[in-house]
Formats: sequence, C-alpha cells, structure tokens
Amino acid sequence: MGATSILGLLVLTALAGTGSQTQSRTSELPERPKPSVRYEVREKLLPRGVDKKLFALALGGQGAAMFDVNTTMGEAKCRIENDPLARWAVCLPTPAYVAVAVAMTSAVSLVGLEMRRSKNGWIRRLWWVPQVAQIGINTRCAITNIRNTPCVP
Repeated sequence: MGATSILGLLVLTALAGTGSQTQSRTSELPERPKPSVRYEVREKLLPRGVDKKLFALALGGQGAAMFDVNTTMGEAKCRIENDPLARWAVCLPTPAYVAVAVAMTSAVSLVGLEMRRSKNGWIRRLWWVPQVAQIGINTRCAITNIRNTPCVP
C-alpha cells in the first residue's frame, strides 16, 4: 500500500469516528409511536377476550327480538295484515322475518360495540343505550301484540 492509501484510510477513520455510525442511526430513527386510544380502550374492555356486559345485552336483545317475532307472527298476524306499515313484515316468510330480526339486532349490538371503543369519552359512557332501547322497544311491541284482542275470523 502506498502512503496516500494509508493517509486516506486514516482520514476516513478520523472523520467517521468510533461511535458516529451508532449515533447517526439512533438520531435518524423516529420516536416510538404511542398506542392509539382505541387500542388502550380495547385492552381495558376486553382483558380476557369477552366483555360480559356487552354479551349479556346482546343476548337480551336477541331474546327480546325473538319474543317480538313470535308474537307478531302468531297473535297479531291477522290484525297486522290490514296495517299498511307492517305489511312488509307479515308478507315475508317466517324464516326470512326471523333472519331480518336477527340481523337488525346484531347491527344494534355492533353499534354498541363501536360506541364502547370510541375515542370520545361521552360516547364510550353511553355504549349501552342503543341495546337497552332496542330491548325495550321489542319487549313493548311483544306485550302490545299479546294484550290486543285476537281477531275474529
């Protein structure tokens, strides 16, 4: 090796320094991202995988919806056939009517779940309102179907 090669290596070594590569890499890295609020809320709400309150309200909603479906298709069918607003429900075959009721109740449960995971604190506190309202409405409709007098043929 020539004198210029050795001199060039010494200059490069002096410029690079021993710890400059490590310092430049750490200074180029962005700071560690903080977990999102949604992730933190999910960890608080679902520590073991299942939220018991949400699950209980979802089951209660399905039960109230099935109670309403049974009374609508049984007791009130002949009375509702003359009602133009309820005709679409009665004209459906029973399996389709049950499927629509289950789908609507599941949608309300998903709305409650998304409200529970919301970033806004006031929405998180009111996550149970849609499910309780749905249970109340279905129960009230079922009781109304039972209390009304059966139609006379």
